[in-house]
Amino acid sequence: MDSKRRLTFPQVVALLEPNKDGVFYRHPKLSPWNDPHSKEWGFSRDQMIPLVAAMGVWGMKAEIHRLWDALPEDLLGKHAFNGNYRNFLGQDGQDCSQIKKRGCDATASCPLDVDTRDCSLKTDNRDCSLQTDTRSCPLQEDTRSCGHDIDLPFHGKVHVNDPVCEAAKAAQNALYSKDKAACEAAKAAQNVAYSTSKAACETAKSTQNALYASQKATCEAGKASQNAIYSAQKASCETAKTGKKYACEGQKAADQVLCLTTNVHSGDILGPAGVNLFRRALGENPLNLITGLIVPPVSIGTGQLGEAELAINAGFVSQKVAIWMMLEMT
Repeated sequence: MDSKRRLTFPQVVALLEPNKDGVFYRHPKLSPWNDPHSKEWGFSRDQMIPLVAAMGVWGMKAEIHRLWDALPEDLLGKHAFNGNYRNFLGQDGQDCSQIKKRGCDATASCPLDVDTRDCSLKTDNRDCSLQTDTRSCPLQEDTRSCGHDIDLPFHGKVHVNDPVCEAAKAAQNALYSKDKAACEAAKAAQNVAYSTSKAACETAKSTQNALYASQKATCEAGKASQNAIYSAQKASCETAKTGKKYACEGQKAADQVLCLTTNVHSGDILGPAGVNLFRRALGENPLNLITGLIVPPVSIGTGQLGEAELAINAGFVSQKVAIWMMLEMT
């Protein structure tokens, strides 16, 4: 009865890549196999090839990409981790992988300042209501009676008016008419004054609101002008930041070329067949000229070259198997 594995394959891969940075270990815990860069005990091509094939079967493309990106490279191509960079004198050289990892992110802060001044429109809301003089100017009237009856001989009773009374009555009614006229004139004059006051109030109110509108327009124009200056300052900062980033990337590329031309990596060379394996594991056709892998120029010539190397290696294996079988039969 087959015993059940304690760990799944993805769990095993997670242990072999403990930092999720593409660096795989022969063994992540036991010494001396826990140093992937050890020439004797590090992560070699013989360990990497079946692992990549298995990860390809499991569809673990992210892990394969991380491994590919982390593999050290020189002008000969990609290498396994089991080695280090050495110069032409065979001495320990500069680690070209660190140059590739060098960051060129633009870190300068280019915040956009904003003029947030308050340009709200003020409004003169003074009350210019029209007042009205509604005083009462009734016409009074003297209604006294100035007549009386007298007895005349041979005529009986006769009604007569007292001329003095009538004169006084007429004089009083004239005064009443004059008072009414004066009241009406004062009332009209007051209403004219009220109309004039309302017109003056409306004019002052309109003038003040026009001033407020002008102040708002001036404020908005100043605000827009200041924000345009802030935008220009930000754009200038971003341009300078981008320029520094490009300069850094250019220097990084130059340093990488210099490092690769003066150092070689001593780890197992991956070779064209190995590159084809990575491409197959990622679902690519290795015979296509266009590859999704970021590879150094010397490794682009995989395709048929990689297939030819694979055929040669298969032939060597077949020969070894044939020799082994012949030895077993003797």
